[in-house]
Amino acid sequence: MAVMKMINLKTVILWIAISVLVGCSGSRPKMESWLGVSQNQIIDQLGDPDRSLNDQSGRILIWIRYVDGMPTCQDRFTLKQDKVVTYFSDCGIWGGFNGPVYVKTE
Repeated sequence: MAVMKMINLKTVILWIAISVLVGCSGSRPKMESWLGVSQNQIIDQLGDPDRSLNDQSGRILIWIRYVDGMPTCQDRFTLKQDKVVTYFSDCGIWGGFNGPVYVKTE
């Protein structure tokens, strides 16, 4: 019985590790697609941000995602000299899979 519990625990830990790795790796290409994109290009593709602010890291543009009318998470873009230098989403491990991707229009 103790051996079965140990096998089940190892299986659960393995699946959690795989889920984390797959979730994170799925969002990276989407995040990287925005690097170097101008503020106007972001707004052209995503519409006006829900919030914007300036701090020591640069200009931050925030889009809020909603599910059934309720805010669930945010996508944040930090810009320096009118170019995206970071993109962050707090939509969880799997949130990156449905995150926005920059589509070149040129």
